[in-house]
Amino acid sequence: MMEPGNTPKRELKPIDSTLYDQAYYLEHMEGAGVFTQSHGQQMSRRLEVTFDLAQIQPGEKVLDVACGRGEILLQSARFQAAAFGVDYASVSIQIANSLRRKMAEVDLGFELAQANVRQIPFASNSFDCALATDIVEHLYPPELAETLHEVWRVLRPGGRLIVHTVPNADYYRWGYPLYRFLNRLVGKKLPVNPRDRNYLGEVHVNEQTPRALRKALKEAGFVEPKVWLNAVAGSWLYRQAISFYPWRWVLVNDIFAIAVK
Repeated sequence: MMEPGNTPKRELKPIDSTLYDQAYYLEHMEGAGVFTQSHGQQMSRRLEVTFDLAQIQPGEKVLDVACGRGEILLQSARFQAAAFGVDYASVSIQIANSLRRKMAEVDLGFELAQANVRQIPFASNSFDCALATDIVEHLYPPELAETLHEVWRVLRPGGRLIVHTVPNADYYRWGYPLYRFLNRLVGKKLPVNPRDRNYLGEVHVNEQTPRALRKALKEAGFVEPKVWLNAVAGSWLYRQAISFYPWRWVLVNDIFAIAVK
């Protein structure tokens, strides 16, 4: 008989990486239109805001956690940083690798590794900065905890982590029902489950609130993380209108964080 407390942990079963296909990255993932139209040379507003927060300096070593199509890596290289990207989806690596080969012609290179972000294949204390853009919501809570611990491990003392995640769980809980009701008044029907509005919405398994994300970062070892809401989608007038209390807590959908090791 197994001793109490020695029950084996159930193996985490992450989302099937094959769900992240060409259509996901090049048609439906946020910023796909900007990426395809600019051939990877420009970033969406979401990525621009996230990248600006990182304050990348020449010579720094930068890690893009779940690097997607590779835009962050390219921009890091343009700032003369040594950029490294990790993603477990083979299609992500293929797209980012195509961008890398194209930019190598003008001496803008970066490195790629196909790996699960729960086991980042780099040595401890290796990086000055890490960016985790739109990966948090794709990780079950135990996976997120492991990933944040891994990012903490590979960062150098004083190294910084920049996070963006969407959606805000408080928006799903309170804002979306209001938005859905208003749409019904003008004859537009939206699904009850907000995840059903998106292509492969089922891969969002861990929506955050600022409070929850701050707690997860602190538990991973980061010092007094700064977490806030900031609307980046929609027109300037719309972003201003929803930025005031109390509307920001239920209508703003983008969560940002800066955390230091």
